[in-house]
This record gives sequence, C-alpha cells and structure tokens, in this order.
Amino acid sequence: MPYGFTSDEMSDQNLDELIEVVTKCLVCISNQHTGKPDAEKNILNFWLDLESVIFLTSPDMEDIYCAQLSDLNTHDELFEIILDQSIVSTFLTSQDLVLLISVKQSQSLYDLRIAGIDRSTGCALVRTQNLFDKAILEQNINITKQAISASLDQNWLERYFEDKAWLFGVAPYRRISYPGNSIHKRVIGNSYRRLRSFLLSIEMHTLAKFNSLEE
Repeated sequence: MPYGFTSDEMSDQNLDELIEVVTKCLVCISNQHTGKPDAEKNILNFWLDLESVIFLTSPDMEDIYCAQLSDLNTHDELFEIILDQSIVSTFLTSQDLVLLISVKQSQSLYDLRIAGIDRSTGCALVRTQNLFDKAILEQNINITKQAISASLDQNWLERYFEDKAWLFGVAPYRRISYPGNSIHKRVIGNSYRRLRSFLLSIEMHTLAKFNSLEE
C-alpha cells in the first residue's frame, strides 16, 4: 500500500478530508445567510453556484472539483455506480441539495465517502463508512435477503431501505451544521429527512450495482 498507510489510516484520512470540505461549504452558506461582508466572492460563487451539484475531493489532491447537472450525462464510471437518473431528478435538480465525494485509492483499497448538504438550510449529513467496503456490502445484502426469505411480496431493496431508515439513528451517519444556525427546528428536521433519503438512495443504488456484479 502506497505511502505506508494501513487501510484504517487511509480511511481516517479520507473521512477527515470529507469533513474538512463539508465544513468549507457550510462556512460559505453561513456567510451567505448572515451577509458577512468580508466573504470572498469567488469562494462563495464556487460553493453556492446553483448549477454545481457535485463536489469531488481527495486527500491526494490539492484542488476540489465540481460537476454540474449537464456533466452527469457523460456516463462517468463513478457517477454510474452511485447515481441513476431517478436520484438526479429527485434530489439534485432542486439545486438545494449537493453531493460531496472524497476518494482515496490504493492498489488494494478504493475508499469512497459521501456527504449531502442542503444549501437552503446549512445542514450536512456525512456517511462515515466507506461506501465501497465489500464486506459491509455483502453483509447488508445477506441480512436483508435473509429477513425476507419467508416472503416474496417485497423486493429486497425495498426492505433494505425500510430497515436502514428505521435504524438510521444508530447507523454510521454524522449530522453537521454551522454554528449559530437559527433556522427553525422543524425546517432543520425536514432538511435532515431529505438528506437521509438522498444518501439512502445512493446507498441502495450502489448496493444493487454490487449485487448484480456478484450474482
């Protein structure tokens, strides 16, 4: 493994990178909401441009890259794995929600962390586990299929979504917002429910892709 990192160290580094980038975006949202006069215009424009819906970073890159809605039609391999047209049209075309991705790759590990941010409320939800962790993917598929083995009335992905939504409070997700966020609690709650549905949809799509490769 390059740089002498263990898989755990790489994972921690990638998660730290994602949270740092999430924080940068939330600072800009806070500056916009509070009308902070010394906020740099070009930084605000980068994070708050309504056409930009995906931001990609890595501990191995100095720059952060953004993708617009039109870029999602290029059949990029990564986007095809984690997104489909339904996810894009349901969540990203609103231009409030954005997806942040941090990737770190080695010869034996592809570590991908995701976070959703609601720019209208300044709320972020970070998925702390590696989305491409094969052991976790296999475990989630097996547990879900076993739970519905006695019934053929429900698709296994539907059951997975219901179970994960129910267990979401103890799942590996982290809520983040900017200090002093004064938006009403009910609005904040609705925002986190949207973000939860957003990330769960990505998780389900990735799981289905993985399952089709394994079958």
